[in-house]
Amino acid sequence: SPSAPRPVRPADVLLDPTAHRAMVGLFAVSGFAALTFQGAWVRLFGLILGSSVYSFAGVLGLYLLGLALGSALVANHLRRMSTLRGFAMLQLGIAASAALGLLMFQRLPQQMFDLGKAVGADWAMLVMAQLALVAEVLFVPCVLLGAVFPVATRLLQRQDGGHAAGTAYAINTVGTIAGSLVAGFFLIPGLGVQ
Repeated sequence: SPSAPRPVRPADVLLDPTAHRAMVGLFAVSGFAALTFQGAWVRLFGLILGSSVYSFAGVLGLYLLGLALGSALVANHLRRMSTLRGFAMLQLGIAASAALGLLMFQRLPQQMFDLGKAVGADWAMLVMAQLALVAEVLFVPCVLLGAVFPVATRLLQRQDGGHAAGTAYAINTVGTIAGSLVAGFFLIPGLGVQ
């Protein structure tokens, strides 16, 4: 009997089923790492900025601004970046910039002290200057984290864009929930913030 023809993948599906399953796992791990970073950054900068609502809001605001900017910047290059290699390069960039941030973090206590002397009693100026220093450390990794999401969404596409976005959000959210819980309750207390 004649064999049935193999189904042809639609042109908008970039990954074969095996690579797609691997991408699901990788994107969940990416979400896990993103919230682990965010939890660690909030704790690290709390040591310098103080554990006030202002330091939390400032770090979170910079984190979210970086995510938005990264997503916007990659939008014009999505066709070229939507490869496993592009995804891997973004992840390596995140790791490298976060590691560099740890080296930069060592200078922050002295820089914060110098800012306090220079600004004096102008509280608003002090907070803005402190956030500028924090941005030097975490803005690049956050921009790269923001660029990862659209690239991963495109790679995970199996049907239309709506299904791809829903799938990506679900996978990433599972990873981020696990990252925030594991980092907050186990990794940071057990291994330390850095």
